[in-house]
Amino acid sequence: MTLASPAIAVLVPTLNEARTIRPLLETLRDGSFDEIVVCDGGSTDGTDGFVEEAPGVILVRSSRGRGVQINAAARASRSPIIVILHADTTLPKQAARIIRDTLADPRVDAGCFRLSFDLAHPVLNTYAWFSRFETGLTSFGDQAFFMHRAAFEAIGGAPDWPLLEDVALRSRLRRRGCFVKRPERVITSARRFVGQGLLRGQLRNAIVLTGYQLGFSIKLLADFYGAAGKSAKRELGTEFTNGSDCHHESATGGTTGETVLVVKLQPASTPVTLAHKEDAMTNARVLPSPRIAPLPMDHNPELKNYFANAPKSLGFVPNSWLIMQRKPNILKAFSQLTAALWDPADSKVDRGLKRLVAHMASKAAGCQYCMAHTIEGAAHLGVDEQKLAAIWDYQTSPLFSPAERTALDFAASAALQPNQVSDEDFAGMRQHFDEEQIVEIVAVISVFGFLNRFNDTMGTPLEEIPIATGEKYLASHGWTPGKHKR
Repeated sequence: MTLASPAIAVLVPTLNEARTIRPLLETLRDGSFDEIVVCDGGSTDGTDGFVEEAPGVILVRSSRGRGVQINAAARASRSPIIVILHADTTLPKQAARIIRDTLADPRVDAGCFRLSFDLAHPVLNTYAWFSRFETGLTSFGDQAFFMHRAAFEAIGGAPDWPLLEDVALRSRLRRRGCFVKRPERVITSARRFVGQGLLRGQLRNAIVLTGYQLGFSIKLLADFYGAAGKSAKRELGTEFTNGSDCHHESATGGTTGETVLVVKLQPASTPVTLAHKEDAMTNARVLPSPRIAPLPMDHNPELKNYFANAPKSLGFVPNSWLIMQRKPNILKAFSQLTAALWDPADSKVDRGLKRLVAHMASKAAGCQYCMAHTIEGAAHLGVDEQKLAAIWDYQTSPLFSPAERTALDFAASAALQPNQVSDEDFAGMRQHFDEEQIVEIVAVISVFGFLNRFNDTMGTPLEEIPIATGEKYLASHGWTPGKHKR
């Protein structure tokens, strides 16, 4: 940043965001932004206490409601550029430079980014695809609105509404001047979509947005939204409890400060995932049959030697192999590829790290089967138990080195669709790994791209060993066997 560059303030409204605020602030405190202002709406989970101790962060408090909190944070800042960022959303790389360059155009008053999610699902992928268009139906607050302070103040700030405050804010900014959609993507949490029920939630949001466009009162729409949400949660077999895992949010992501959603039979501290819903349904019925059943190991005698080698790296023969043996040549070729990948004599990258790289790639892809297998594989190779338990917190855990964090960030970006790896990511990798090692790491990510798609599509039944390991190290983060419990 040059001395002439305009300062940027990032405004973060929070309510019970203890789970997300720590990693968010870590990503923001890199010197790119001049002010970070968090406005807390009355958290009961310690969010405000953590922010208060965080260096370089301004904490203000207000009554709950995203519009109220945004306005309070804006008053506490001075920078001529404002970014409104949800606590569960991560900005794209080089966001500060992109925002400054965009707003340097005198015709532009404000803008936002495209959307991507931290969970792979066809409904979410479709929703994210439409975010490339700049319309009132595809530009919402979770896409990180940025604007000139002068424009924000000229429209009177954010409206103090119980929902749709982001829709109104965008509309007012657009009427005042040019509002642009950047091609870069934020990554936001899928928790509110999962909590609502993916299709049901989208239908409810569409009804609320249509009502708003037709001129229905905000109070009427808020009453409908709340009633529809409670009905949906009852039908999904859910219960309510106070906590910090998932906010009841508005149709566009606005926090209303209501109770949180926790799937029955899950602890209140466990975040809601698609897997939890599958588990809840599984508990209510007989376990389903495999989509394609694993064949016995002696089904094809010519594969005997391939199956004999599997326990050396995993401790068991995976069901994915037993399904894949229906195509012997594919299994043989895959076995040779994985043997080369994990060959200790040829590995220039620590094999434990490679298992963790595979794990983060699988997590980004959303494959519970491979998440369990990779954490078991890392344990099998002797990775420290504390490290395994902290793997989902690697960005902030002192157990991980800068090189490991870089590799795991790289893996998560490479496994997303569309691929999020940038030239800056490669430059970061080169600080810790040579070209041969980078090729080795990318090969691990690529092989697990195949395994993620294969096992997630097949619903491959999880074996007892990886289920036990997954429950030991990952369940506290929200992992469950999901559809792989067959």
